Amino acid sequence: MTDRIKEQLSAFLDGELPDPESALLLKRLERDDDLRGTLSRYSLIGAVLRSEGDVPAARQVAARVSAAIAREPDYFARVIASP
Repeated sequence: MTDRIKEQLSAFLDGELPDPESALLLKRLERDDDLRGTLSRYSLIGAVLRSEGDVPAARQVAARVSAAIAREPDYFARVIASP
């Protein structure tokens, strides 16, 4: 996927993509599973960044990150102690 397509997806979600480009993007989304997946992830990221209510996927990610950090309590001590 090109950077241009990623930019179009972002602009589309922000309501900033011109109508003709939006129409073409929607047609492409109908045919492209990967593109729909990317749009879904961008939408989730935007919702989390805007703190729009309860986002279950964000809670799951936060729980996994917290668990990973808890398993590595000495990491920061090692980083700080290294010369």
